[in-house]
Amino acid sequence: MNHFANGDGAHAAVEFFDVLIVGAGISGIDAAWHLLRNCPGKSFALLEAQEGFGGTWRTHRFPGIRSDSDLFTFGYGWKPWSGQRRNLTSVLSSSGRNAS
Repeated sequence: MNHFANGDGAHAAVEFFDVLIVGAGISGIDAAWHLLRNCPGKSFALLEAQEGFGGTWRTHRFPGIRSDSDLFTFGYGWKPWSGQRRNLTSVLSSSGRNAS
């Protein structure tokens, strides 16, 4: 941990990472998994502005929302999509399980 002085002279702690992942949606979760598996010596941080995982599925909560994308696009090479539905509840549930 390093320290720096901001514009008013106060000191703050700074932590450095090799990789910064912005967003804990489907792609952010996948990026973190690949870093853990393929780059075990790299440090990373996964930043998410929302209260949980899910990306745009968490922010776009319209009644009856669902995806017209193929189901395989919601899965990962390391954890294929197993759900039959592609609605808000099933995507967020899967995202939470995969992020654990």
